[in-house]
Amino acid sequence: MTTREYLRARVIRIYTFGAPIVLVCLAAVFWGRKNLSVNLFVLAVAATYMVTYGVLMRRTPCLRCNIPLRNVALNWGSRRKPAPRCANCGLGIDEQVRDR
Repeated sequence: MTTREYLRARVIRIYTFGAPIVLVCLAAVFWGRKNLSVNLFVLAVAATYMVTYGVLMRRTPCLRCNIPLRNVALNWGSRRKPAPRCANCGLGIDEQVRDR
């Protein structure tokens, strides 16, 4: 397993958890278009979800040294930048690591 595969699985888990929340918010926006309190609630939920996503991804532990990957975990999908590495142990995002 590579760190990239681990991060991809983690993102899928976060999206799977958040999909029902997003659907409920979309339904609330659709049926409560002119209700300011519903729109503010949906905005608060969306902001909370985005902050939670960022915090969970930044706290993702390295597969080798268990230190949080921080921005490496947020930039794992970028094709323009070179493949990032763990700041502590230097593990490349595409290097094989033993399964946990």
